[in-house]
Amino acid sequence: MRPASITRCTGCAIYTATAPEHFQNFVLFTNYQFYIDEFVRLGHALMSDPNQGGDEYTRFVEPSNLFTRRAGEASEPGDALGAVSPRLPQMPATTLCGTIARVSRWSI
Repeated sequence: MRPASITRCTGCAIYTATAPEHFQNFVLFTNYQFYIDEFVRLGHALMSDPNQGGDEYTRFVEPSNLFTRRAGEASEPGDALGAVSPRLPQMPATTLCGTIARVSRWSI
């Protein structure tokens, strides 16, 4: 699925609780909780260590547009607008965003 297609998908934000502008070039669809947990663990690990993963990833976006920036990165306007959701959406999406590599993961 191309990012432009996702941006035009009005239901994507409703089902994933993530703004379409955060969806990336590659979307991984999975329904295995193990993969979901590992992707979240990897996202937090990459953001907590500025030396891990090179400079590829700069932020990790979770459902409800909750941002975690790489350690040492300055926050940007809008970062504080996200909040932990009281419950997960139907198809929670998490996204590793960066300057080169970009991956979104959707739970189906």
